[in-house]
Amino acid sequence: MLLPKKSKGNITVFFFYDDDHIELRDEFKRLIKIGTKVVLTNSNTPFVHKLYEGYLSEVFETKRLISSNATNRRGEDLVIYSINGKKKLDSKQELLENFPGTRYMGSKYKMLPFLWDTIKDLEFKSALDAFSGNGCVSYMLKQKGIKVYSNDFMEFSANITKSTVENSAIKIEQEDLDKLLEINTNTRNFISTTFKGLYFSDEDNRFLDCLIANINQIEDQYKKSLAFASIIRACHCCPLKSGRLKIK
Repeated sequence: MLLPKKSKGNITVFFFYDDDHIELRDEFKRLIKIGTKVVLTNSNTPFVHKLYEGYLSEVFETKRLISSNATNRRGEDLVIYSINGKKKLDSKQELLENFPGTRYMGSKYKMLPFLWDTIKDLEFKSALDAFSGNGCVSYMLKQKGIKVYSNDFMEFSANITKSTVENSAIKIEQEDLDKLLEINTNTRNFISTTFKGLYFSDEDNRFLDCLIANINQIEDQYKKSLAFASIIRACHCCPLKSGRLKIK
């Protein structure tokens, strides 16, 4: 790492600023993410402790007895390490990077920190998520650079994982959104007739029938799955019979 320096006579003084500490912390995290076992020494200061919060650390007395009056010298070093190669994570946000929560019954969303801490030290490059449900476990594994095989009997689950796990680049653009929201008179009215008075207002039911008809006209497989996954999540989050189903 390159540091700013200033010469004093025969001595070159290196200054280590807050930005340098943050850069070092980011490199520490990057090495851990790719499986490297890391040991780092740093200053024993509140700022450094805050930067490496959540990692194993230990303070050592490091008084350097090199002056004529060594009793006046003091020193402590903080040793931060990740022998197991992975940080202990306490929040779902760190694992999923803003992957939205869910009301799906049986979801493992709240268990993700426990699941990751249980498997993080195993040597593996691929994993089978046999009953993927809302896809949060599959997505977590993908975020960790692991090849994922995601499986579920339900088609809604296939759409969610196809759009978020298998897909990494395709997005729904504004042009696609405009087409999805167009009025379509060639609908089956399946939702309007089958679920009338159950979950959503008549207005919402008509909107859903129209939207599904438009989604089925999409040719790109990932955009189609993205559209279905989006409306599935919107239906999960929308209050029943609100008359204001919104797609974000």
